[in-house]
Amino acid sequence: GAFLSVDTYGYVAWNQDSDTNIGHRTDILAKHADYLAPMLYPSGFNKGILGIDDPSLEPYRIIKASLLKMEESVEPVRLRPWLQYFKDYAFSRHHYNAREIREQVRASDDTDCSGWLLWNPSSRYDRGGLINTEIDLIRYPK
Repeated sequence: GAFLSVDTYGYVAWNQDSDTNIGHRTDILAKHADYLAPMLYPSGFNKGILGIDDPSLEPYRIIKASLLKMEESVEPVRLRPWLQYFKDYAFSRHHYNAREIREQVRASDDTDCSGWLLWNPSSRYDRGGLINTEIDLIRYPK
């Protein structure tokens, strides 16, 4: 058999009861999928979430808090979030570079996620943040 992964908008983590009225009920999807892949791009979050004026400037907090929130309702599905690897489009329009990439990866690793995925609409992954000499090769085998 094959594994089934379902992408969801990341913001639905914060609106589990209403699913933001888009049909992304993670509690239901989790019953039929091996993995949920929430698109947790900090640029896609509203101003004021977690008391943050510009969510794109605090990728660690946004990613970790969202994953912890999702873990409340999606057992036993595995979470494998999509992370932002592109320029902020909603707030200060700053580029996501090595620091922001590493912060998102660290937030994912600090939860019980089953890895992570990166998204860049141009398929350009040249902003750094992917090479780390401290990667645990036991956890991430080749």
